[in-house]
Amino acid sequence: MKAVIEFIKDQFNFNTFVLFLISSVFLYYDSLDYNKKALHYEAKFAKYCAIFSIAIAIILYIVTKILP
Repeated sequence: MKAVIEFIKDQFNFNTFVLFLISSVFLYYDSLDYNKKALHYEAKFAKYCAIFSIAIAIILYIVTKILP
């Protein structure tokens, strides 16, 4: 378990956090475009994936800053 935590702390830095947020914003705006094209199932899925990605990014960023 310690090896996994060390790997996450080494790989997940602020740049990765920003990359997650930017990709999530693009995915969210794609979901708005899907709604305009009457693709409601795809819009809902894209929106939930964007929210999930933002949540994972925030959780990982906080965990890497809290853990020693």
